Amino acid sequence: MTVSAVACLAVAGESLDDILKRANVALYEAKAEGRNLARISV
Repeated sequence: MTVSAVACLAVAGESLDDILKRANVALYEAKAEGRNLARISV
């Protein structure tokens, strides 16, 4: 079993949709780079 995790910090005035899109991009980047990675999107 492997885990890829993302933490995404909200920017003032940013919509929830934009936050989720950035988190999704960061998650796919972590998955593409290998196993058991974490990413933080700011």
